[in-house]
Amino acid sequence: MSTFSKSLSTYSKAYSGSLTELAGKVQLSRPSLYDALSGKSIPRPETLERILKVLDLPEKSSEELKKEHQVSTSLSSRKKRMEFMQRKEAFAQEVGSYLLNKGLEVSYVSSSEEPDLIVRTGKQRVPLLALPLIHDYSKTLGALMIAMFEYSSSKGYVCLPKLNTADRRKSPAFEQYGVKIIPFKTLPKILDKS
Repeated sequence: MSTFSKSLSTYSKAYSGSLTELAGKVQLSRPSLYDALSGKSIPRPETLERILKVLDLPEKSSEELKKEHQVSTSLSSRKKRMEFMQRKEAFAQEVGSYLLNKGLEVSYVSSSEEPDLIVRTGKQRVPLLALPLIHDYSKTLGALMIAMFEYSSSKGYVCLPKLNTADRRKSPAFEQYGVKIIPFKTLPKILDKS
């Protein structure tokens, strides 16, 4: 079950009415709503909007749920996976250019099994993953730890455009392995301190 489905299920359990009543107000069949809550399906954005309106969640909770929905749907088809890979490549180029402009020594890695960028700091080579968003935290951590081992680095970074609540929540688990999840524009400051 995805993070999105778990969150949606948790919020719907707090709904004061029955599942049948919720389904009626959202204009879905009860089985369709149940499939969305159990992770068997992902609702369309307009259906999610109706669900959020009926659940009457605080704005912050609604925004988090929308972000989780975006993550869940971003790899749901071949076309979306290709679009994500194009966004990822463009973002890696943006991060690399930014770091080069800040005077850092950066190498691009061409293999999909490797980190996106390597930054040299002194004698150490630090692997970076540049991601528009994190789909799977455990796979991301594993990939970066393998790269850290291969480059004999004690640290690694997952660079994002900006952090969301889920990223902040997962960050302590990453940090115990020497990996930080950061907005990419903070990397030059962090590397200066180390």
